Amino acid sequence: MHVSRDDGANWTNITTRFTGVPKGTFVSRLTPSAFDEGTAYATFDGHREDDYNPYVYVTTDYGATWRAIASNLPKGHVVRCITEDLKNPNVLYL
Repeated sequence: MHVSRDDGANWTNITTRFTGVPKGTFVSRLTPSAFDEGTAYATFDGHREDDYNPYVYVTTDYGATWRAIASNLPKGHVVRCITEDLKNPNVLYL
């Protein structure tokens, strides 16, 4: 994955900033926040490699750092998409 903050003139590779995601895991969704310009969410799907663990991450600094937010999700369930509630930015749907 790459991110640009200048309309595509320059790109920064952020692929290695997702700690805990096995190499080669498919990026299933990258979703920008509707409430905060610097916030985005990423989900990863490893079922093609028999990895059914949830991988969900958030950034609040335009992709400079990413934090895993799947620690309380049940193991054995792949996450393919994520979205914010339309009114409450603290509620996420997987």
